[in-house]
Amino acid sequence: MREALTRLGEQRLVVANPQRGFSVVGLSVSDLDDLTNVRTQIESMALRDSIAHGGVDWEAELVAAHHRLERTEISIDPTHINPEWLDLHRAYHYALMAGGASKRLRGIANALRDNAELYRVWSRTWAHDVDRDLRAEHRTIMISALSGDEEAAVAALTQHITRTTASLKAFDRSEESDV
Repeated sequence: MREALTRLGEQRLVVANPQRGFSVVGLSVSDLDDLTNVRTQIESMALRDSIAHGGVDWEAELVAAHHRLERTEISIDPTHINPEWLDLHRAYHYALMAGGASKRLRGIANALRDNAELYRVWSRTWAHDVDRDLRAEHRTIMISALSGDEEAAVAALTQHITRTTASLKAFDRSEESDV
């Protein structure tokens, strides 16, 4: 248990409190903005690295990861995301970055994306951002990456990431006006 909590601490999901154990990290709009800003920069660099260095094997893995994701239902019901879809979504984004030459850059990008998981789930269940076409977003990123169009791929990825942040911030503002 202690090892698991230590690893969660390394991922900034829990905080160690001396003499009191661990507590869950608080979530905030400023943290979300910071995470989104850093993610877009780092994941853009990692995606460019993949496009520049990924070969046929990377392309095949990306197409396969996208195919599995696209064929899986996002939601179990209107208020619950399908856990299998979440796993496949993670695998798709890992596949996007897997062609890069820098393991360290890929590791940082993947860790940042993992840090955003809770925000991502909340954007769908709390903010009810169900009108977006995630399949089209993922397809656009993949097609741009496979065609070698770094600018289009990075723009599509950035829009994909920032959409989640925008929906949560809009939800946060609507909650404040209800008070």
